[in-house]
Amino acid sequence: MAIPNILNASIVYGRTAYSNVINSLSNVLVNTASSGNSYRIVNCTAANTDTGNVANVSLAVSRSGIVNYLAVGVNVPTRASIVMLSKDNSLILEEGDTLQMSADANNRIWGTVVYEEIR
Repeated sequence: MAIPNILNASIVYGRTAYSNVINSLSNVLVNTASSGNSYRIVNCTAANTDTGNVANVSLAVSRSGIVNYLAVGVNVPTRASIVMLSKDNSLILEEGDTLQMSADANNRIWGTVVYEEIR
């Protein structure tokens, strides 16, 4: 498992991942153990599509089977979205890391992750 030197990257791709968030931690973005890449998360939003209920969302990184929470039970108002990660507080997913989200109810939250795939 090699971690790319992000200061001298040979290639950087802009990518976006979308996920319908369920009521248990589920994968939004997976950086496989043999990818040879790092993923820099530059934006992560949670959008509540429900018209009548506030939703709660959690964000975590799983590394080597250990869940590391970044946010837990954050309120997302009805028909609104919140920024959970931004370029100001970006996150690097190393090989084998997984970005995960959960919500308090199924089909209420959509997660969007904008990231750079660094080789």
